[in-house]
Amino acid sequence: MSNYTASDKFAPLRRDIDFLSRLLGQIILRHAGDSVFEAVEHVRKITLQLRVKYDPAKEQELLAWIKDLDLSTAIPVIRAFALYFQLVNLAEEVHRIRRKRYYATLPDHEPQRGSIEEIVLKLSARGVTPPEMQRFLNHLSIGIVLTAHPTEAQRQTVLTKLLRIALLLIDHEQQELTPDEEKMFDENITTEIEALWQTDELRHNKPTPQDEAENGLFYLEQVLFDRVPHTLQLLERRLNETYGRPIRVPPVLRIGSWMGGDRDANPFVTHDITRRVTERAKQVVLRKYIQSVENLTSRCSLSDTLAPPSAKLLLSIKRDVRNYPKRARELEGRFQHEPYRHKMSFIRHKLVLMMQGKKGYVSAAAFQNDVRLVADSLRQAKSSLADEVDFLCRQIDVFGFYLVSLDVRDNSQAINKALEEKHKGALSPESREVLKTLRSIRSIQDNVDPRSITTYILSMTHSKDDVLNLFHLIKASGLYGRIDIVPLFETIHDLKHCHEVMTELYKTPLYRKHLKLRGDIQEIMVGYSDSNKDGGYFTSGWELYKAQINLTRVAEAAKIQQRLFHGRGGAIGRGGGPLNQAILAQPPGTLDGQIKMTEQGEMIHNKYGNPYLADRNLELILSAMIEADLLRDPHPPREEWVETLEDISQRSMDAYRALVYEDPDFVTFFTETTPIQEISELNIGSRPSRRKAASQRIEDLRAIPWVFSWTQSRYTLPGWFGLGTAIRNYISEPGKMTERKECLREMYRKWLFFKAQIDFMQMSAQKADMHIARRYAELVEDKAVRDRIFSVIEQEYRWLNEAILIVTGQDETLSNNPTLQMSIKLRNPYVDALSYFQISLLRTWRQTDRTREDLKRAVLLSINGIANGMRNTG
Repeated sequence: MSNYTASDKFAPLRRDIDFLSRLLGQIILRHAGDSVFEAVEHVRKITLQLRVKYDPAKEQELLAWIKDLDLSTAIPVIRAFALYFQLVNLAEEVHRIRRKRYYATLPDHEPQRGSIEEIVLKLSARGVTPPEMQRFLNHLSIGIVLTAHPTEAQRQTVLTKLLRIALLLIDHEQQELTPDEEKMFDENITTEIEALWQTDELRHNKPTPQDEAENGLFYLEQVLFDRVPHTLQLLERRLNETYGRPIRVPPVLRIGSWMGGDRDANPFVTHDITRRVTERAKQVVLRKYIQSVENLTSRCSLSDTLAPPSAKLLLSIKRDVRNYPKRARELEGRFQHEPYRHKMSFIRHKLVLMMQGKKGYVSAAAFQNDVRLVADSLRQAKSSLADEVDFLCRQIDVFGFYLVSLDVRDNSQAINKALEEKHKGALSPESREVLKTLRSIRSIQDNVDPRSITTYILSMTHSKDDVLNLFHLIKASGLYGRIDIVPLFETIHDLKHCHEVMTELYKTPLYRKHLKLRGDIQEIMVGYSDSNKDGGYFTSGWELYKAQINLTRVAEAAKIQQRLFHGRGGAIGRGGGPLNQAILAQPPGTLDGQIKMTEQGEMIHNKYGNPYLADRNLELILSAMIEADLLRDPHPPREEWVETLEDISQRSMDAYRALVYEDPDFVTFFTETTPIQEISELNIGSRPSRRKAASQRIEDLRAIPWVFSWTQSRYTLPGWFGLGTAIRNYISEPGKMTERKECLREMYRKWLFFKAQIDFMQMSAQKADMHIARRYAELVEDKAVRDRIFSVIEQEYRWLNEAILIVTGQDETLSNNPTLQMSIKLRNPYVDALSYFQISLLRTWRQTDRTREDLKRAVLLSINGIANGMRNTG
């Protein structure tokens, strides 16, 4: 492991980046030749110089050089910068793991912030008793839902290769190598980077919903199947060590998915796809269990004389011999005096029967009972192998026979239409598919696993009738009391009135009977993406905050247990940002130990792409939920703070909507200054980018391409626009400046929600670059429109940065987050290079009526590369 001082904590990161860059350079020379390598170096040196000291003549010279560059050279240059960012991203991930290990090796080290070790020590210090902790854990429920939203620009093939490089770097970090081993390490890394260089990073076809589901299963099978139970086991161990008495941690962390179930305006997600995806998930989890049982069978060679089995275990083996005589005959003469192996062989046999579609275990509980018999008997024999068998029990607890619980989602318009047409007796193909999906859900619950699908999400819920219409269809399909109906409120108007909708629903006798059958639990989803596109980032956050408070009040009044489902995106402009900070910033009293959250697109890979990152992110989520409910100050914000935010939020939304929805030239500016049209050509998701194919309205554009396109063109506008004007005008009222500045600073220091909003906005804003954005604005053909709208955006950006410094008291934006600050500074010159290429290519592509395939490929490669460099798509 590397030794380094805390004062130079980035030195190993710079070392890794230099090492990987050197290998990449060698590969470019070998495969692309001197001319490409020299072109890469030429661009790299100039963009670095422009960041040190801007020279407009040098910039124009570079742009002219790029314009004249032959595509046969330009394409590998773009690929070189894109691959560089993939390697930088890996180096940063490895550095996070390095830092965690470094802290753990320090003598008398303080536990890492957000770790399970830290939270358990806090619980003990606060005086939380073991019975209190057990009651909380019995109630705690955390759902992490992987969505199919098209924001992962990388192919699965590329992600798999990157995982191999990451694991090589991590292994290298954790051991001392001989010179020959060091040489072998260099050769292995070079081979993997070379394979990346020779792999096409672009998909040639749009992924199908089933492809997306396979992508999700990759993370479940390769990482989460082991790491989720490991995290729960770690929490249990820490609690038991600290409290000195047993505290059981139930399966409080569960994984869900929308991949194969998200029908919302996606015609490619059919009832048949949903069925296939759930069946495939069951096959994957059965295969994982068979592998685990085979491993344990090889380990559990204990003799019945040296480790006597329990009477219960022997009795269960006799039952297996009686129930599976053919298998018993096959095992005759094997495992004599090895009862644990004997039992494990029968367990494996029953799982194999299930894989073949035959009768094996009737339920996951029956499987777990068998495994627990083995664990209990091993424990009775004082064998440490009992802990390993217990781990399999924990996996069964978390994943059952379904692996991942699939949410089905559709929009209220489709549901209302289906009900109306059903009453008329004349079903359109779309409505027929809605009804087939509902019937399939029941079949899946009966034939795959009852927990394969337990949730139906109704997006764009506007009224009580929207929910009741879905309820009537569900009832008619035989799903009454068998599935949760989850309204999704996602526009600013709907967030303001969602508690009124729920009040009416709770007063509806038929719906209350349905809730009673579901344990009097109501799950409600709140949407960050569309509310952001509707009213801007700050107003969206504030309306979501208030909506949660109002929803909690009406649920408590109706004596309903509420679970809030947060539809967060990856980018700040879609509700992204550090998840632990977001959990702690939720309104006091609204969590009550229950939460679901979406993980989308590239964030799934960034957080769960390898076991080490998964461990850290799962710990952060778990510790934040424990802290939010058991350790956080429950007091609501002061009344004057609420009034201040109401004022600022309204000003912010007015500024945002004046630009986005009220300026008649905005759509033209947006379409021409960003690569929104070109993004639709990038095969990163099965779902169309617009709700209505022919519409150019911002309202009909999905939130993901909205954010993706602004990120590509270096504006990141959805993550910050509006607040600069709001705070500037708020503090500028005569005679109130000093008082209001101090109020905002106090809110930032003492109110976690406000602090999170400001911190997330400065993260988003600092990824923007108005100088490069101005170059993109030059793509707008109408000079008057270009100059007028860009000046508004540029001024707002300037005002926002001034506002952030006023509120935070920093001398420089992001000085409270030096890691991110350094990452952005490190990346900017190289993202600039890709941006200059993209601007030139977009201009040429549009002038040639978008017909040349070689130009199209170059544009799409630049989009891929900038996505890697910005570490965000949508």
